[in-house]
Amino acid sequence: MDDSPTTVKGADRRAWAAISEDLHDEVPARLVEQKRRGGNEIDFIPWYRVQQLLQFYTNGHWHYEVVDREVVKDRICLTVKITIEAADGEYTRMATGSETLDTDSYGDFQSNAESMAFRRAAARFGLGLHLYNGG
Repeated sequence: MDDSPTTVKGADRRAWAAISEDLHDEVPARLVEQKRRGGNEIDFIPWYRVQQLLQFYTNGHWHYEVVDREVVKDRICLTVKITIEAADGEYTRMATGSETLDTDSYGDFQSNAESMAFRRAAARFGLGLHLYNGG
């Protein structure tokens, strides 16, 4: 068994249908935060909560990696892949995130781009997808 931090030793893998159903549920409001973007307030789930939810719903049987990193003009673009290991197979989703190299927002440009890509890849599994439709 993998000894990485995202694996819980001794935990059984769940069926994909059960994991997928849980991931498509609305995230409890207490886990959602707000931030201002372009004059609008938007709801989002911080990356560390996305990680905790993936951990919980998969019994620790998931992992992610940055599979591509590219600078395009004044932006860094990252592609992230999340793989969930279910009892009946592995399921993967990928997404991108980007940030300007001279960002003046919280965090550095690379961690911001990675956070965006990670949350988007999780949303492709259904996690927090309801927030992309305005709640």
